[in-house]
Amino acid sequence: MASTDSLTTSMHTPYYNNNKPKESSSLSQDYNYYYKAQIEEAYTAIYGRKMPPVIRSQIRSLMAQGAMPDLIAAVIEYSAAAPRPSWAYARTVLERQLSMGTRTAEQFEAACDSYRRKAAEKAASWRKILPEQNYSQRDYSPMEGGMSQADIEEARKL
Repeated sequence: MASTDSLTTSMHTPYYNNNKPKESSSLSQDYNYYYKAQIEEAYTAIYGRKMPPVIRSQIRSLMAQGAMPDLIAAVIEYSAAAPRPSWAYARTVLERQLSMGTRTAEQFEAACDSYRRKAAEKAASWRKILPEQNYSQRDYSPMEGGMSQADIEEARKL
């Protein structure tokens, strides 16, 4: 059986200001630069509140997995179209895109366009146009009891 010391070291403990893990300076600098420029603005615009520190750390881990800042901002903006926009939905979309190999916003937009095209083609194939249900306005001639051009002009004068 494992000792309690090995269990406590292997378990994830929450960090506070005094025991926050050190990050590499390049990742931290890149994150801070893009964070202020793109991600923070997108998050605030979509969700209407400041980004909490927990989400900042999740974004750092997503960037460490290969997500570019423009992808994160694009997915946050994409999540605004959801019935209930949330960071949880955006994070799920990001994780799915990373598993599919998407790393940039351009790749994400291309994947979205491809999905929309496929969905439209699938919906179009389901639609059947039946002649019995294709109603159009019937044209009446004076021979069939309709009004002649002279009758129409006379009716407009009234």
